[in-house]
Amino acid sequence: MVTAAAGLLLANQIPGHSQGLSQNQFEGLVERTVASVRFGTLPDFTIERVNPVDRSDSYVVLTFDSQGRLVVSKENDFPRLLLDNDGDGIYESEKVISEQVRNCQGLWFDGPVLYGSCAMANPPAPTTPPAAGGRGGRGPAAPAGIFRMADTNGDDVADTFETLAMAGSIQEHGPHAIRRTPSGSWMVVVGNNETIADPYLDLSSSVLKDVDGQFLPYFANFGRSARQGAHSALFEWDQAQRKFRVFSGGNRNAYDFAYNLDGEAFLFDSDMEWDIGLPWYREVRTVHQILNGDYGYRDGSGKYPAYYVDSLPPVRDLGRGSPVGVETYQSDAYPRQFFDMLFEADWSRGRILYTPLTRAGATYTTRTDRAELIHGEPLNVTDMEVGPDGMLYFSTGGRNTRGGLWRLRYTGTAPAAPDKTGILAVTRQAQPLSSWGWAAIERVKTSMGAQAFGSALEQVARNASADVTDRTRALYEMQRHGAAPTAALLAALATDAQPMVRAAAMFVVGVQGGADVRTTAAAGLRDADPMVTRRAAEALVRLGQSPDRESLAPVDDIYALLGNSDRFVRFAGRLLLEHTRRADWQARVLTDTNATSAPEAMVAWARTAGTASVRPLIDRQLALIEQAAGSVDDQLRLYRAFMLTTTFLPGGEGLPAADRQRLHAALINRFPSTDERLNRQLALMLAYGGQPEAVTKILAAMPEGNSNQELTLHYLYALRAVQSGWTAAQKERLAEVLGQTSRWRGGAQFANFLGQYFQAFDPLYVTDAEKKMLYAKAPDFAPLTDEELNAMAPAGRGGAAGRAGGAPAAAGRGAAAAAGRGAAVGAAGPGGGRGASTGIQARTQGRVLDKGEVFDEVIYTPRTQQPDAAAGRTIFEASCASCHRAGGLGDDHGVAALDLTSSARAANRRDLLESIMFPSRQVAPELRTSVLTANDGTTVRGLVVAETAQAFTVLRTDGTTTTVTKPVRAHTREQATVMLDSLTDAMSQAQLTNLLAFLQP
Repeated sequence: MVTAAAGLLLANQIPGHSQGLSQNQFEGLVERTVASVRFGTLPDFTIERVNPVDRSDSYVVLTFDSQGRLVVSKENDFPRLLLDNDGDGIYESEKVISEQVRNCQGLWFDGPVLYGSCAMANPPAPTTPPAAGGRGGRGPAAPAGIFRMADTNGDDVADTFETLAMAGSIQEHGPHAIRRTPSGSWMVVVGNNETIADPYLDLSSSVLKDVDGQFLPYFANFGRSARQGAHSALFEWDQAQRKFRVFSGGNRNAYDFAYNLDGEAFLFDSDMEWDIGLPWYREVRTVHQILNGDYGYRDGSGKYPAYYVDSLPPVRDLGRGSPVGVETYQSDAYPRQFFDMLFEADWSRGRILYTPLTRAGATYTTRTDRAELIHGEPLNVTDMEVGPDGMLYFSTGGRNTRGGLWRLRYTGTAPAAPDKTGILAVTRQAQPLSSWGWAAIERVKTSMGAQAFGSALEQVARNASADVTDRTRALYEMQRHGAAPTAALLAALATDAQPMVRAAAMFVVGVQGGADVRTTAAAGLRDADPMVTRRAAEALVRLGQSPDRESLAPVDDIYALLGNSDRFVRFAGRLLLEHTRRADWQARVLTDTNATSAPEAMVAWARTAGTASVRPLIDRQLALIEQAAGSVDDQLRLYRAFMLTTTFLPGGEGLPAADRQRLHAALINRFPSTDERLNRQLALMLAYGGQPEAVTKILAAMPEGNSNQELTLHYLYALRAVQSGWTAAQKERLAEVLGQTSRWRGGAQFANFLGQYFQAFDPLYVTDAEKKMLYAKAPDFAPLTDEELNAMAPAGRGGAAGRAGGAPAAAGRGAAAAAGRGAAVGAAGPGGGRGASTGIQARTQGRVLDKGEVFDEVIYTPRTQQPDAAAGRTIFEASCASCHRAGGLGDDHGVAALDLTSSARAANRRDLLESIMFPSRQVAPELRTSVLTANDGTTVRGLVVAETAQAFTVLRTDGTTTTVTKPVRAHTREQATVMLDSLTDAMSQAQLTNLLAFLQP
């Protein structure tokens, strides 16, 4: 191969900035090596290792206990207390806390009691029934759960063990982090493959009623990721019931979450990497979680776009990654600018982000870029927490990788210490929800006495001239630690001039409860501040608003929230309306003409209809759709409300033909619009209408070529619904588009989903002539020939496995061949069959993975074993040596830039890999391709490696050289190398890693 690495690096020395690749985030950071690990940090920060270098265990989770001591859980090991016996800052010894659990994913202390989301070390025979169908927790209870372990005699070893809940078996996608909540209770986040089993749940939780809400039949996922409902959720412990209630759901697989000083929850949610390249792919995201919030994650292709009216959007999207630990910085050891910032850790991209949160109505905004506090390539960070010294501690490890424990120290000018005299020691206590921060406040309360403690906090809360944060903290700490605020105090603060004081009062009203605060909550619905209004609505739900009794607030005030300009207020208002007696509001839904409130009310109607007919609502929606279209946002809300309502029609057959024709007539002239979001929804509804004209318009709107892969696939997704009326020309055009999709790249299940697309359209092609045309236009979808099956079968018997890290080969073809014979992957589900019964899986092996994703995996993924330089030498010899020299192997054709012996070793690993995988992204002038037209008219393309007075010697793409005699008719240069971008397409991550190991010994 001809790689631009040598010439590019010698000529330019430019860090990687290529589109499609992660930017080199060491820029702007100070690089340093600590204990043989390379880090980049912001200036004036340094990293220290806090466990012995020779202990490189894989650490999964860390926390600090109520005494401020570090506690960890290693992979597949027991939770352990770490000890620094000599006070040198290195934890050189450890003590097992409990041998009842192992492989904990979340740890949290309440005094001497340890709560853990762990696997049972010695599980009993399964006895607990599974969760309700569709909510995860398949089969009998597996040994993962939430456990309470108490140390009753002060020896730092748990001597009691209690199971609080069982929660399935897949820990990477099961129960994770545990934290104290702003109410003083505690919460656990559970991933998308599991849930807390029904016997341990408050089944009245609103989130449990969230439905799939799929307008068209969806493509189901594969394996254990296939389930119904709202997926990953936050579960809050209810001590009175001794059960969990669902706080929020509809996430993918968050590992951790944290609270800011306002008492709002934020989690760092993962993407579904299988979906890369597909129209329903959702990026890694920062998400603000509110009570009963639904964030739209669903099975397979059913994921909600962020604009769906019945879900809530993220704070921001962040591309690819593997979110792990989350923390809010509420200490004083770092500069003030970091105070109450969100820190988010990403295992696969080797970074800890710092994220300022800015209040925007009832939610928050933040910067959209990835501001990095710490960066590594790789940096297998797993968890983090702020310690009593105000420094951020983080662990590394996971998936059997080498790990350690680390501390981030600020070395710049020490920040000014805040005044913490008197009661300010409470309102300014660092990390107040941490185990050690909570214990510190309890010590102040003990020293002051409970009455003086409560009185001093109340004085701060009432003091209009005091700092607003001190006032809100005083109110929160009264509610958490006592004495609880009186109804009179809450009523007074609910009308304070400061919005956040009013918002704090509304929060406390909701969690404290009682009949004497209901009027305060009801009055909050009319507050001008969106945060106050949202919390008032949530408070009324917490206070027991129920559809089977008189409303706790005027229904007019509740309904008015649906027209609020703030989306989070509307969502909370709609949830409150759903908890309100239907007879008090359903009639006005059918006469509401407000483009904002009407769709919200329609969603509430549909979700609470029960056995009542939704037909009146359908009629009203069709009438509104037939009217002149409003703004894009107005249309999106109305269309989603309509689509959701159709899912509640009995029998699963949807609308009758007359209504479908009516829908088509109303929308056909609105498509396509200038807004892609709107076009996506219009395409779905037009296809649902089933009229031949819809096929014509959707095919005509298909993006040209490869210009918008996701939109093309979305239009195909819509067209599946039209199963009749296709003309021969339309079938031919569809076949062309299908053929185009097979050449695209995506995530690990991209080919399987393409197979589902094909299965949906295959019945359109009935005759032999149509089948022949289809397979000619889309050959990758044709059944495998006997020759292909015979060629692939040997690899499936073990040949490919031995070549996994050696010379490029079509590994895994045995399984692919099986798929080509018709074997489906997984079982049929709500979306129909889930395997590609065509040859698409086999024929796209090795070339449907996104190259940018492969690049990032090679750069960032921590190694479980050392790369094999000998295998890399084999790869180089097979693929590179005809054009390059390295370590005495190969031929550089006399061109210094093609000798990689020294330049590859000196190169940045990222830049070297980029020049191998994307050789034409950045090309040094001396490596640009020449196009020579000889006197006889023939054209030769390649790199001129030698030139004499008589001729040019040209190195061609295949590694051979040819001579072009002078003079030539034309000689031009291209901004590209002769090395093909596709040369590495068949190389696995392991092979590329081994190649780098050979080039950079």
